[in-house]
Amino acid sequence: MDVARKIVIALKDIYGNEGYSIMQNGGKFCDYGHAHFHVFPGYDNDGFGWTYPEGESECSERVAEKIRDGL
Repeated sequence: MDVARKIVIALKDIYGNEGYSIMQNGGKFCDYGHAHFHVFPGYDNDGFGWTYPEGESECSERVAEKIRDGL
């Protein structure tokens, strides 16, 4: 995370972005065999954002409870 923080600062200094996103890949979704991070500069109205599946979803409190129980 220290390196990601330094990259965020460098991106802002170089490109003047308003924000950033960090994504981590691991396990089945990582071709490199180790955890790694993607750091994306963010700009107002750049079209980047999270999408959620359509249909019913569990309440966040129930999801949090399942995670707590699993710990």
